[in-house]
Amino acid sequence: RGLLPFDVRSVILMAGGVFVEMSHPTLAQRVLMSPFGPALVRAAGGNKALFARQLGRTFARPPAPEVLDGIWALLINEDGVSRMPSTIRFMHERRQFRHRWISALHRMDIPALIGWGADDRVTPLPIGERLARETPGSHLATWRGLGHHPQLEDPALVAEAAAEFLRRVEASPATTSAIGSDDDGFPHGGRGPGTIDAPS
Repeated sequence: RGLLPFDVRSVILMAGGVFVEMSHPTLAQRVLMSPFGPALVRAAGGNKALFARQLGRTFARPPAPEVLDGIWALLINEDGVSRMPSTIRFMHERRQFRHRWISALHRMDIPALIGWGADDRVTPLPIGERLARETPGSHLATWRGLGHHPQLEDPALVAEAAAEFLRRVEASPATTSAIGSDDDGFPHGGRGPGTIDAPS
């Protein structure tokens, strides 16, 4: 509180492996985290086809070529590939700062939408379900047929869920508990709380 020059009235959390013991890093992530990470980057960091294969395994459906092209363009900008062994440290930091980060979620007192791809193989759905259980005032929205990158796999579906959540927040100024209740008016898709099938 008071640390930012603006008020945070709600948050949207997606596909975060905050419970690191429940996540399933890809082979590439495991190698990058190891002492062999820099060697991997030197040997194969410029191999777009290899990158596309590894990244594609984190999607529930084959990503569109333009999506992979866009991610690759961002990655190689300013020699970003060489920084991959450094940026992957966030996975170590999840263990190092676990108590601080999880405690912050437990103390949260603003509405939260937790959006999850039901077919996420990297941070499986049980992580999202646990996050929703342990985060006060949260609502879990899950999308069947989507994986680790829902916002890229079906941008329209995710945007619709986010917009509906924000409308509910704006219309309900009183309490956070009303946002995550069973009768909150969120679309539940007829397959259990908050689960929606993504169009194939």
